[in-house]
Amino acid sequence: MATNLGPRALRVYEILRQSIVSGELQPGTQLATIPVLAADFGVSPVTVRNVQSRLEEEGLISREVGRGTFVRTPTQRTILVVDDDPQIRSLISDYLADTGFSTLQAASPEEANALLESTRNIVLVFSDIRMPDRASGIEFIRNVRRRYADLPLAAITGYPDDLGELHGTSDCPTRIILKPVRRAQILEAISHLPLHQTLPPERLPVLVADDDPDIRWIVRQLVSMTGRDVEEATNATETITALRRKQFSHVLLDLRMPGSGMDTASAITRAHPDTVVVLMTAYPQVLAENSSGGPWLLLPKPFRMEEVMQVLRLRREPQPLPGG
Repeated sequence: MATNLGPRALRVYEILRQSIVSGELQPGTQLATIPVLAADFGVSPVTVRNVQSRLEEEGLISREVGRGTFVRTPTQRTILVVDDDPQIRSLISDYLADTGFSTLQAASPEEANALLESTRNIVLVFSDIRMPDRASGIEFIRNVRRRYADLPLAAITGYPDDLGELHGTSDCPTRIILKPVRRAQILEAISHLPLHQTLPPERLPVLVADDDPDIRWIVRQLVSMTGRDVEEATNATETITALRRKQFSHVLLDLRMPGSGMDTASAITRAHPDTVVVLMTAYPQVLAENSSGGPWLLLPKPFRMEEVMQVLRLRREPQPLPGG
């Protein structure tokens, strides 16, 4: 469904996409040719072609043989809700009713796979795990993560251990919502959608918070490969202090860091609502101990480059100032 993009292509994609969704490039506008865009951005023609493929998949541009490439009116974005319980499907759809997204419902992995095959504008999947058995849900999640690697998926479960066999693999979802499902959880999940993002005036740094120096080094190297600046913290106090001193786009936070990683995550979310908090952990079952239920963005240990790139593409919607 989605074209994979490297760091340089992602930069070009973000700029062009923002120009389209902001209205700077109006529907019907003809884009410059691939060689011209490649020269403008300082990238290869192949990179531009990959970016255009992604934009075309999202329905933002159309490439017409013999005429050129044109901006299209953005199509409505759709969220797929997969659960064998009709009450849960209805509840989540109701929560999404006034968000500007359309919804599709599937009562089984088979129905969901058919909708993914036939629908181009799905931007997020909410999926139960036990449908009705755990194996069916796990196999569906594997299928989505492998066939549609850039499609966000939020796993909904009352049993975090159900994801145990996926942990440490690229199939493990980065979003987990614990039951009972609440409206705030659903709204939080859609606030992270890549299609919501706006390109900031400057690329903000990333904060890596972990008491293990080897882990910090590994994550720093992976994040640096995306062209982002990185700072480090070794405990909760250093993390909060760093955030008071400077704005970060993301905090990659060890869940078992001294000072309580979960408490620190909650504190960051309250005090810095524009910052994406990503929990790094080898023990996803610890999430069950958190009463707020998430949704939490999860970066499983050991780390994979594609997972790091995925979470760094996520942005929070800018939050209004009090009284604004």
